[in-house]
Amino acid sequence: MKISSKEMLEKMSGLFYARSTHYRYNRHPEFSEKYRDGRLAAYDYISELCLYFLEEERSINERFREQIVAQRDKYSTLHDSEYKKASMMP
Repeated sequence: MKISSKEMLEKMSGLFYARSTHYRYNRHPEFSEKYRDGRLAAYDYISELCLYFLEEERSINERFREQIVAQRDKYSTLHDSEYKKASMMP
């Protein structure tokens, strides 16, 4: 079964948060500070990107409704005709 974009973004966000926690709180001598900082920057960026698109996903229904209402209002100004009747869905 294919997962939704929301589920994928949530999984990715959780995964990158867990990975960033590892680098944020563990000081391993085999990793230099620059390497650690680079990893943290990359994980933080991807986590923030996931959160941004999760917010976009949440707002898509509202934006869709707003677009439908705007189109309905636009067509309501037309003169009564067959075209208007056909384009105004019940």
